[in-house]
Amino acid sequence: VKDYHGLGLQEQIWPKAMDFGSNRHGRYFALRFETEATTSLLDHVRESWSAYNPDIPLQYFFLDEDFDRQYRSEDRLARVLTLFTMIVLIVSGIGLLGLMSFVVLNRTKEVGIRKTLGASVSDILYIFSREFIFLVIIANIVAIPLVLYFGSHWLENFAYRTTIQWWIFPLALVVTVLLACLAVGFQTLRTARMNPVQALNHE
Repeated sequence: VKDYHGLGLQEQIWPKAMDFGSNRHGRYFALRFETEATTSLLDHVRESWSAYNPDIPLQYFFLDEDFDRQYRSEDRLARVLTLFTMIVLIVSGIGLLGLMSFVVLNRTKEVGIRKTLGASVSDILYIFSREFIFLVIIANIVAIPLVLYFGSHWLENFAYRTTIQWWIFPLALVVTVLLACLAVGFQTLRTARMNPVQALNHE
């Protein structure tokens, strides 16, 4: 047969020939059963094996666990990457909030002057957020080629693999810009709504 895939997707399917041999040693017996009857089946198999092969210890495994073992390293990698992604997002968000708080605190009088001269809240939000959004866009421009290179290199380990879709990168850019806008807007909005007199008297 040519379409029997016995290993993981890292390996290609190769032609096979299956025969029925009389030698029981070194052979596998495949049992198909309902999962609800696993315990009773194992007891029955142990009894039957002991009756016919008392000198040979019974060794068995479940096929789904064997398939899981073939992808265990990929599963660990996915968990580690997910954990580090969450940590990076949290640390970056906290850092951006802290940096924005510092910038807004130092430019409080500037906000008061701009409001006195007629600037609206949206104008102040735009002035404060544009430089941070620009930095986020630059970070994405730097990161996207690296992700594309290392992701494609990792996928080459699989004989049967997917491709990295182009829409993932614009989506990542939009999400990171929105997160930056939320962080910047939260800090800036409080100062922009402040009474200009209070802002001008701020030390």
